Amino acid sequence: MKELLSIIKRELRKVFLDRNLALIFFVAPIAYPLLYGAIYLHKAEENVPIAVLDRDNTNLSRSLVREIDAHQNIAVTQILHSEDEIIKEMAKENIHGAIIIPQNFSENLKYGRKTSVQLLINPGRLLVLSDIGLPISQIVTTYGAKVTASALMKKGTPVLQEIGYAQPVKINFQYLFNPYLTYGDLILPGLLIIIISQIIFIGVAASQAKEWGMNKWRDQFLVSRNISLITAGKLISYILFFIIYALIYFIFLAPFYHIGYQSTLASKLLIATLGIAASASFGLFVGTFFKHRITVFVILGFTSYPFFMLTGFAWPQNQLLEAIKYFSYLFPLVPFLQAIMKVTQMQNSLYFAINELTIMIVQTILYSTLFYFRVNKIKKRKLPKDFVTQYIEGFDHKTI
Repeated sequence: MKELLSIIKRELRKVFLDRNLALIFFVAPIAYPLLYGAIYLHKAEENVPIAVLDRDNTNLSRSLVREIDAHQNIAVTQILHSEDEIIKEMAKENIHGAIIIPQNFSENLKYGRKTSVQLLINPGRLLVLSDIGLPISQIVTTYGAKVTASALMKKGTPVLQEIGYAQPVKINFQYLFNPYLTYGDLILPGLLIIIISQIIFIGVAASQAKEWGMNKWRDQFLVSRNISLITAGKLISYILFFIIYALIYFIFLAPFYHIGYQSTLASKLLIATLGIAASASFGLFVGTFFKHRITVFVILGFTSYPFFMLTGFAWPQNQLLEAIKYFSYLFPLVPFLQAIMKVTQMQNSLYFAINELTIMIVQTILYSTLFYFRVNKIKKRKLPKDFVTQYIEGFDHKTI
């Protein structure tokens, strides 16, 4: 136990005393969430500028435009007269969308005939669709039903028949787990998990690379020559270190940015602990293949986007090739993100994330074992039998 505590202290001391590692382990886990949280603070875009092409040009069509403009997500900034003008204004990015009200719109509503309103979205701003598409659809549907019902009542149409004309079929949309259909609520919970997982993976790998590159890996054998203890000590030190950030995220940061991590704190911490352990063990193993920390940043920095695409967060995982889908579970980020989303976003119990939890446990055991064999192999090849004596007497590190 004393040796294990000494290894943990050594690993944590290394993080505190190394400036570059301190930037990764102290600044990045706080700076990135604060930055992205601030970017998506409003969750949904407000006052999205749109134009209107009113081919009906009646009191009813103008009244509809006023109702649309009154919504907080939408700002009608221009009344245009042709589709060519709409295209030009979108190209200039003066507007991000446009509504086209057809001819005879009012007349069709009054007589209960089918009509439609067209919504055009700038192809470069597809996210705008979630911010204004649903509100406009609701406003137009409600307004049309109200006008039709009012017109039919004036003609003496029976109430039940009038309702049939006004709303022949009503579809109620309900977006589970994200009732407001905002991009911020969709992206932030997963983005923070991706950030912390990659910081752990790359940071731990960089920490090990420095040891291997500068031949300082032998220093740890002064504390213990038991590789199992060294492996466990390193892993525990990073779990203890990063679980503090998990607490900060779930207790302070998530409520501050209104991020919907819906679950018990115990459930979230269990997932976080397993995710941190898997990411750290992966970093320990991968770090042994690098001799320079800068190489870790350059090469592993490019893994963030591919890993992100494999999680199923940006693209449905069931649409991936079967081989790629199974290959993705080699990377701790994939089950880590899937577990946290299942439990905190879909409000499931841990039972529904049992597969992901099991995978993270297996990953931790696998990569810790691989790290053990990797260190053992190098130890046998390079470590002198009388290493401790030579080291104390002033062993020349260049003679490895």
